[in-house]
Amino acid sequence: MEYSRTKVIRRLLRGIVLPLFMLALLALPLPVLATGITVSVDAPAEATVGAEFTTRVNIANVTNLDAVVFRVRFDPKILDLSTKDADSNGIYDSIVNGEVGGKKVEILATVLKESGLIGIVAEVEPPLSGATGSGYLAELHFHALSRGTSTIGLENYSLSNATAETITATWIDGSVTTSVPSSGGPSGGGGGGAPGYSLTTDLFGSKETNYISYTGKVVETIEATSPDGNLGITIPKGTIAKEKDGTRLKGLAINAYEDPPAPPADANIIGLAYDFGPNGATFDPPMTLTWSYDPDTLGDVTEESLVLAYYDEVASKWVELEGVVDTENNTITARVAHFTVFAIIGTVPPPPLPVPAAFAVSDLVISPREVYVGEPVNIEVLVANTGGESGSLEVAFKINGAAVIEAREVTLSPGLQLVSLAPHIY
Repeated sequence: MEYSRTKVIRRLLRGIVLPLFMLALLALPLPVLATGITVSVDAPAEATVGAEFTTRVNIANVTNLDAVVFRVRFDPKILDLSTKDADSNGIYDSIVNGEVGGKKVEILATVLKESGLIGIVAEVEPPLSGATGSGYLAELHFHALSRGTSTIGLENYSLSNATAETITATWIDGSVTTSVPSSGGPSGGGGGGAPGYSLTTDLFGSKETNYISYTGKVVETIEATSPDGNLGITIPKGTIAKEKDGTRLKGLAINAYEDPPAPPADANIIGLAYDFGPNGATFDPPMTLTWSYDPDTLGDVTEESLVLAYYDEVASKWVELEGVVDTENNTITARVAHFTVFAIIGTVPPPPLPVPAAFAVSDLVISPREVYVGEPVNIEVLVANTGGESGSLEVAFKINGAAVIEAREVTLSPGLQLVSLAPHIY
């Protein structure tokens, strides 16, 4: 058993009361006198296999309650009271503080005696103040493992007041019958079974009630498709879904986002963006998104550049997700571990670099073809720039392939230009 040293010291200062209570966990059950004070197990009559349900250890008509010790016994083949997530003091997440007469009953320690038997030690806060009235000593979150009926019994119990005097009470056990879900879904299971906690969903405007366990485990697979058929989500059964603060997810919503943040430069948002809420909700393992797109609406965006992205509000930028683009079926599939704004983003490719200037000279024309000595001769040539940029070329006119009679530098944009020499007399 582990528990806070500060609390142990405090208990020792109160007359070594806590060690006496801990010894009671090992002692045989003591005779109980019937009084007006009752401690009873408040469990649902039925529960659904695979789901969690809440049980409270209620107390009624108590006066000046200060400290509590008791054991909880159940059938470990039918029920599980998870002991996997204990904190540094050995307190399990599945055993929650109680409240009596408006005062907190704090769990000081939990002791796993054997499979199906757990000891609990608790005290009223603040110490020595005493709690009067009714309420519950602890809240237990069970998981239904298989079909059957299990007693949830109380034993080796003890109550004391603020002056360390024993409080006599009548202790009453409870039981629960578990059954498999009916074909009607998680609300079935033999008529009124408790499948877990409600998980309200508003998916693309369709509101439903799903179920989730105390620890955030989704009871049944959740699937939804957007009204245009382009976006489908799947949250498999067994996924652990939690709020930003780490508690079980209470609700989720997915709706079109009319005014999403601007995409990166040279990129476009394809189709609709969607806001997945609550922001910061997490999923383990990640849920699957399948997003369709219409290739006819891409414009200058190439299919190969398409990605699913989420908006990081802290960094104020879109972040690309790892995904698979299926260009034959025009879908993108990715896995999402948290909620925020999501969209398909495609990049507009940059224009190709212009081809450098390239020249070709052709169609030399001399007129007239025959002349007398001393008469002028006109010479023309056609120059083509076949590149994508302007450039310069030196055009040289020669006689008999040797003597240059004239050279001219010509600057041409892409295209054709006729270059002429001034009339020459030979």
